[in-house]
Amino acid sequence: MIRNAREVFEKHAARRDVRCEFRVHAPHGEDERRIGALHADLVVAAPPKESWLDEGPPADVVQLATGVPFLLVPESWRNTKPPQRILIGWNASRESRRAIGDSLPLLALASSVTVLIVDPQATIPAGEEPGVEVAMFLLRHGVRLTVDPVQSHGRAIPEVILEYAVSNAHDMIVLGAYSHARVREIVLGGVTRSLLAQSPIPLLISH
Repeated sequence: MIRNAREVFEKHAARRDVRCEFRVHAPHGEDERRIGALHADLVVAAPPKESWLDEGPPADVVQLATGVPFLLVPESWRNTKPPQRILIGWNASRESRRAIGDSLPLLALASSVTVLIVDPQATIPAGEEPGVEVAMFLLRHGVRLTVDPVQSHGRAIPEVILEYAVSNAHDMIVLGAYSHARVREIVLGGVTRSLLAQSPIPLLISH
């Protein structure tokens, strides 16, 4: 299996003229994976399964502790092209600002970017136009975008984000992950955890 994986990996890298390195780690080699992630621009992985919440996090989730952005691609995802319609979940937090910074190269290449603010009255200072500052920041970087403040009407925020993304044919969601002292809790914030478990769309997560 490892040999086949190496052959497929190297074949695709050669086809695209990409320099690559193939590494094999032990199933519980969290430290090795974390060190590898520390020197990466982006970590691409499959989303963790819900079972890890009870059993402890897999090594892929531990890599979130490095601070390197994570692109989690569902196993069912078949689109191999760069994302063109990107949805940003914005709540004016440090984590969501970090996610925007980490995703800027992709945002600048996208044909459409939407900044979605769910229940803006809960996160945006009174009297301030929702999303105006982050929109100005993105425009200065050449990002074509719209800002859409919406109300949850009591629905769960992950449900609102996913429904919006699917109904508007977005092909990537960008958001910040909650960060706590324990590695196991890094993606235990309610919004992040639900999106990890439910999203049929790739997630770019930063913390």
